[in-house]
Amino acid sequence: MNSSAVADIALTALSRNRQLDRGNASPSSIGADFKSFDLDIWDAANQLDARTAMRSRRLERLNVWRNAIAHQDFDFTRHQQEVLAGATSLVLGEARAFRSCCNRLAVTFDKVLALHMESIVGGRPW
Repeated sequence: MNSSAVADIALTALSRNRQLDRGNASPSSIGADFKSFDLDIWDAANQLDARTAMRSRRLERLNVWRNAIAHQDFDFTRHQQEVLAGATSLVLGEARAFRSCCNRLAVTFDKVLALHMESIVGGRPW
């Protein structure tokens, strides 16, 4: 079997039933998707960067606002109100903070996954 076929098989296995293909990038969907790597991405990210917990909460707020805007439904459930911590409007500064949060989480996840893969294959994969 050539390396291209192996890569195709690996990609198929790692992307099967991926939650990010079906919904928002929420803390729970991200966590579930990294389970295919036998990795608790949030635990590892929290160990690598203490700001991860705050970024996870910000990601939840981003998704509440995203869904409210996309569906034009600002009648928040009790849980959504708790996630928003009483906020009733979205301001530009928070939207910018959402973008920064996503960028920083991506960097942290990249580092975590690289370290995890290094422990499996014996070298840095990227």
